[in-house]
Amino acid sequence: MPGVVSSGLGTDLPWSGWDENSSWGLPDGKSEPHSGRFHMASPGYFETIGTRLVAGRYFDEREYRKQPDSIIVNEALVNRYLDGKGALGRKLSVWGKPREIVGIVADIRDYPADNTTAPAYWFPDGQVPFGQLSVVVKANGSELSAVKQAIARIDPELPMANVRSLEEHAARAMAARRFALWLFQAFTVLALVLAAVGVYGLLSYSVQQRAREIGIRMALGATRSNVWNMVVRDGVRVAALGALAGAVTVPMASRWISGFLFGVSPVDTAILLLAPAVLVGTAFLATLAPARQATRCEPADALRHQ
Repeated sequence: MPGVVSSGLGTDLPWSGWDENSSWGLPDGKSEPHSGRFHMASPGYFETIGTRLVAGRYFDEREYRKQPDSIIVNEALVNRYLDGKGALGRKLSVWGKPREIVGIVADIRDYPADNTTAPAYWFPDGQVPFGQLSVVVKANGSELSAVKQAIARIDPELPMANVRSLEEHAARAMAARRFALWLFQAFTVLALVLAAVGVYGLLSYSVQQRAREIGIRMALGATRSNVWNMVVRDGVRVAALGALAGAVTVPMASRWISGFLFGVSPVDTAILLLAPAVLVGTAFLATLAPARQATRCEPADALRHQ
C-alpha cells in the first residue's frame, strides 16, 4: 500500500489485557521456574507499535531461518529475574527448548493505568505457531478502509474484526478507567457541595442561636467587621481541624490506599497540601452568607430576642 511505513503480526496489541502466562527457567536447571506473559511477534511488529528497543535487536529475517532459536524479553523480566545485567545473549528454557535473548524491549503495561508491568517474552512467529493474530500497520495518510481493501484483495474470505486505529484502541482500553474517574469526580464535587451546605446550615443556625450574644457584642462596641471575622473564623476553624486530621491520617493509611492510586504517591506533598486547601476554601465560601447575616443584626432587636 502507498504510504505504509511498517507492518507486522502479533498475538495481541498493547493495552489489550493479554494475560497468557507460561513458565520458563534457565537451561542449567538449577534455578526455580518463573512465570511470564508469552506473546508472539513478527519482524516489524515492535517497530510498528512503537516499542522502544533497550538492547540487542528486533526480530528480523534471521528468525525465519530458525537460526538461532531466539526470544525477546521486556525490562520487567530482566530486572526481576536476571539482575538487570548481562541478559542479552543469555538463554532461557521455554517450553523445553533453550532460546537466546536477542533483544530487550521497554515495558508495556497490560492496561495503560496498571501500576506495574508483568515480566513478558515474545517468540518469533516463524518458529512457534500461533492461531490468534493481530495485524498492525503504520501508514501515512492511509484510511482504515484502504487497509481492509488491501487485505480483502489477498483473501476475500478472510474475516476481519476490530479494525481500528491505535488511538481508538487506546481509548477503549481506558474507557472503564475514564468512566470510573468521571464518576469519582462527580462524587467528589457532590461531597464538596454537601460539605458547603453543612457548614452553611450549621453556621446559619449558630448565628440565629447567638443573635442575643451578637447584639450584646455590638452594643458594647463590636464593629460589623469584628462580627464578620468571628463567624468566618468559627466556620473555617472547624474545616481546618478536619483537614488537618485528614492530612495526618492519610500518610498513616498509605499502605491501604496505594492500590487505588496511579501516578500519585500516597504521601505526595502537593496533593496533601491541595486537598485540605480546597476543603478549607469551600468552608470559607460557605461562611460568607451566615457572616453577612450576622453583620445585619441590629443590637436593639437582638437584645429583645428570646
